[in-house]
Amino acid sequence: MGLAMRIQFHTHIEGDVGRCIPNTKHRKFPSHLIKPAGDLVLETMTYPMNCWLNTKVSPNNVYWWCDAQFLPNDDNTLFLTGGAYDPRTMHAWNSVKHVRPGRVMKLDLMKASAVVFPESSMPNFPNIQMHLSGEYVGYIGPEAVKIQTTNHEDVFIKHKDIRNCNYKFCAFSPNGKYLAILLSVSKSFEIIISRVDKGLTFHDIDLPLSRHIQGFKGHSFNEHVECKWSPDSEYITVCSNIEYVFVLSKNLEIVVDIAADILPANAYPSWSGTFDYDPRSCHDILAVGCKDRKVYFLNVSSKETFLQSEVLGKDDIDSLAFHPQGTSIAVGTRDFNIYLLSTNDAQMVFQIDMNFHVPDLTVKNSSFPSIMRLSFSSTGEQLATASSDGKARIWQLPVDISLFRLCKWIIMSHVPGTKLQQLPLPKQIVSKLLEMPRHP
Repeated sequence: MGLAMRIQFHTHIEGDVGRCIPNTKHRKFPSHLIKPAGDLVLETMTYPMNCWLNTKVSPNNVYWWCDAQFLPNDDNTLFLTGGAYDPRTMHAWNSVKHVRPGRVMKLDLMKASAVVFPESSMPNFPNIQMHLSGEYVGYIGPEAVKIQTTNHEDVFIKHKDIRNCNYKFCAFSPNGKYLAILLSVSKSFEIIISRVDKGLTFHDIDLPLSRHIQGFKGHSFNEHVECKWSPDSEYITVCSNIEYVFVLSKNLEIVVDIAADILPANAYPSWSGTFDYDPRSCHDILAVGCKDRKVYFLNVSSKETFLQSEVLGKDDIDSLAFHPQGTSIAVGTRDFNIYLLSTNDAQMVFQIDMNFHVPDLTVKNSSFPSIMRLSFSSTGEQLATASSDGKARIWQLPVDISLFRLCKWIIMSHVPGTKLQQLPLPKQIVSKLLEMPRHP
């Protein structure tokens, strides 16, 4: 089945909730890059252009699928990946010839230099997953799911089985123990949970999703599916661009079909990445961006919608992410707008019009996302976007100044998270510094 070493990390446990904690001091966002709120801080290609070997096609004239994510607890480091494609609505996508998609890059913002992971490649919709320890990155290669250290050393490789399945997406759990893997076999979808802390694949459990979720099957071989763990690592939400979103337990029991049982009639996920968990809640609060251009805030346990936004803009919602402190939510739309909504009342509190700062931005394909990923820095003061022109951009956000937040990042920049309990601080303060999720 491939290389399967046990990955090592530290976990902070409170009651029945565990959370992976970085064993490093927080690295600040470079001060010389900080700008006024709403300004474009930096833009860079998500692909090493010295690897662009196609002399007949310009990288400016293709549709890019890419990803950009801050390294946990390190606001000076951005991980990037991307690929150039010919997107087709009813057929599998073809990558641009002689341009190997999915090269992984590690960008040091202070030094303005990037390292390319040797031999890295992702044929299907390049995405990277950051382990909360800040020490590992996961992605789906041509023949296997890979976990590498952030210095590009292999520690876990899970090859395809004899059915020649197609790995679609993977996600680390916040407690660091599990890796969820979505895959397709022919037109059926499955999910596998691997225990990466054990380092042995015989701990895997799996569920054939298409047998348990009526109608959840592929039709065109280019369906997008994603999954995300709840903050307490007890639940996994699976979402697709074909109108399905549902919640599973970590034991792969179906908890609730959100599209059928919670969302209003005819409100379906706008895309596979338009959902996220509130980091303050263990597994109860979830937000979903829908095709009616509204964001719905849901309580998974009570199976109800308790808040919804106004209609956002004039185009589809492409991506969505909660602020690290859970106070707001970022929403990216197909016409290159970013909206920040308050989680108290779902009202817009800030907007970034990317076209104002980058006038030559154009919608590459109206059927597919323009902004496929949003990633907050650890402090929540910067937002990284990955868009269909192949570029990652970092935007300056409004800063919520409070005495606690100022003290927190001073402490975290001098003391690793694993050492906080050794400080003369009340347990409640340590818990707040580590942003542990809470039960209602």
